Amino acid sequence: ALIVRSHWGHLFKTIRADRDFVAVYHARHHWTGDRGDPNSKGTDRLLRGWAAFVRDNPGRRCALVTIEYGPDVAASKLLVHELGVGDTVVWMPKMLRKDLMVGLALCDVVCGEFEHSWIASGVLYEALVAARPILAWREDDIYRADFPWLYPILNARSVEQIAARLNEAARDVS
Repeated sequence: ALIVRSHWGHLFKTIRADRDFVAVYHARHHWTGDRGDPNSKGTDRLLRGWAAFVRDNPGRRCALVTIEYGPDVAASKLLVHELGVGDTVVWMPKMLRKDLMVGLALCDVVCGEFEHSWIASGVLYEALVAARPILAWREDDIYRADFPWLYPILNARSVEQIAARLNEAARDVS
């Protein structure tokens, strides 16, 4: 029902129907500046990890759906091209959250941030509401004193860890 009412639902539905594995990254593309900036997301790590995942899965029809959102969209598009995975990355325009939630409901994993550790953010809350696995970096030790139980994630920070967690997530949906 939500697909029909969403402006972008038909496109998310088509992407899902055409792919074996769908990841969504809807955080801002913000990674070329100061890595200490709390807005920095580590998007480049995700894109490099995605490229490694694609190389590891030559027969798998996969898509990384991302949003043209943030100051480094052009840099991300260039990196996607340089990595040779442009045919597996679907760029969508900035959209209303209600439309984005349709895409999350149809994906296999939601990708968060890989530069800073967070336990709360719009991306994380939306992934939890959509009941989708989260691939992100979280430094659990800094939260345990206040939060003895943390929701599960596919925890990764490095390019290699991101690729490995994507492979795990893809095995879970096979």
